[in-house]
Amino acid sequence: MQPRYPWSGALVILDEYDKKLTEKVQKLQFHPIVDFCLAPGAFVFGWKGTVVVVLPLVCLFGGQNIFFFTILSVMLGQVLCRTVKKLVKRCRPDYSQHIPRAWNMYGQIRELSSDGYAFPSGDAMCGGAIAGSLAHCTEVSWWYGLVLFPAFGRVYWHYHFVGDVVCGACVGLFAATITGWVFHEQLITALHVAAAIVSFLAFMKLTASPRTHNNTLDEEHQYFKLPGT
Repeated sequence: MQPRYPWSGALVILDEYDKKLTEKVQKLQFHPIVDFCLAPGAFVFGWKGTVVVVLPLVCLFGGQNIFFFTILSVMLGQVLCRTVKKLVKRCRPDYSQHIPRAWNMYGQIRELSSDGYAFPSGDAMCGGAIAGSLAHCTEVSWWYGLVLFPAFGRVYWHYHFVGDVVCGACVGLFAATITGWVFHEQLITALHVAAAIVSFLAFMKLTASPRTHNNTLDEEHQYFKLPGT
């Protein structure tokens, strides 16, 4: 059967390379101290960690303008991220054959909700949006390196494929770039943020899906479906 779209074959090849590269990363083993240092990258940039830990730190050390800029970037990134997740519906890697780590995070149930799908990575998106916001507002380019922290952690602990975190980071950086373009010569006020939060919460409510627990992913659900294949 011929692929429906000419680019379907290329997607299949990319998917295979993505899985192979992901497997290499997931087979890495480090000293327990290194594992404990890497572990925050695997969960701090999720929604709970971002709201409770990361954003307050940005506000405390960066000030109001950077704080507002970062909030807008993260919300825009999440809108883009959820939209793509609902379209692609790629599930998480199989972690049944995981390598033991000093910090065990494998027991968490994978939820196939709007945000439970793998592609793109929401944590890497948050890392990219935050890194891009800090780099833009401070004009210090090394902040971009921050995105590597959640990106590596999410793959290392079997939450994502490499392609998921790469695309998630790009979505976050893109969101920060758009925020910088929109507010290039305009001060971000609390009114801007409040209006954005209301719109964001409405979008999240409207696009929410029922949560379905699925610890055992079969072949049908494990990877995203390629059109025409």
